[in-house]
Amino acid sequence: MNKAAELREVVGKTVSCNWSPTLRAKLIKINRKDCVLQVEPTQFPIMSNVDEHIGKTFKVPLDYAWNAYFY
Repeated sequence: MNKAAELREVVGKTVSCNWSPTLRAKLIKINRKDCVLQVEPTQFPIMSNVDEHIGKTFKVPLDYAWNAYFY
């Protein structure tokens, strides 16, 4: 199975994500070379000023998204 196919199985699931301002993101869409993720609420209430980013989307390379879910 290739990485894109594996990622299709986890669309809609939240994962720890270093590229998200809240450190949590949900996979929304898989493109040919990148993925679209949505910022999710943080699990660390000590962080401040990150709530304004919840719901925003951002792109990461396909390999980065695969690594977040499966490595």
